[in-house]
Amino acid sequence: MKIEPLIKQIKDIIKEKGTIHQEPENGVEAIIVREERFSGKYSASIGIGIINSSISTTRYFDVRGKIYNDTLNTFSDSNLRIEPKVFATTKGLQYLCAVFEPGLIRAVDEALWHHKFRNLNDLIIVLENLGKNDLKSLFESLK
Repeated sequence: MKIEPLIKQIKDIIKEKGTIHQEPENGVEAIIVREERFSGKYSASIGIGIINSSISTTRYFDVRGKIYNDTLNTFSDSNLRIEPKVFATTKGLQYLCAVFEPGLIRAVDEALWHHKFRNLNDLIIVLENLGKNDLKSLFESLK
């Protein structure tokens, strides 16, 4: 399965619904899309969760939560580390970080509870429905 078109679609949605911050603050909800292009090969990882940032002292930040790995083609509990200076100096590496208002993690959790969050297509559905139902369960729009 080619994931590059799905990753592009996800990036477009998070640019529209989130606020882009290449060095986000500690404790915010965010999505990070990490891409690698080497020797004609494409690879991507996506992290959804809380930012743990100590960029002023350690030069990196992590997103802790659900991480998509294209090797396994599924989401799992983990963390994704980003070192901005490495990305700035390494050809073929890039990342996009979008910060969201509180509610993103809740939407992902609700989709997980209902077994509706396994792959990139599920993430697209969650993102497209994010913020549509403020008073009802976020999952109602996924049915």
